[in-house]
Amino acid sequence: MKFSLSAGNASGAKECPLLLESIGKREGAMLLMDKAYEDNRMRAFAEKLGFAPAMPPKRSYKKP
Repeated sequence: MKFSLSAGNASGAKECPLLLESIGKREGAMLLMDKAYEDNRMRAFAEKLGFAPAMPPKRSYKKP
């Protein structure tokens, strides 16, 4: 397990690619990602390294 802490007022998204690269290729390994990292670019990057991204389902908000 690896982790990195970003400054309290900085986005952690910059740390994600660095952490994934430091882990290396992991064919089929599940990668839990929260909504902060669910953009297509980050998902494609994780898949390129062999990870299987798992993200929470997108919510659809209905107006009352």
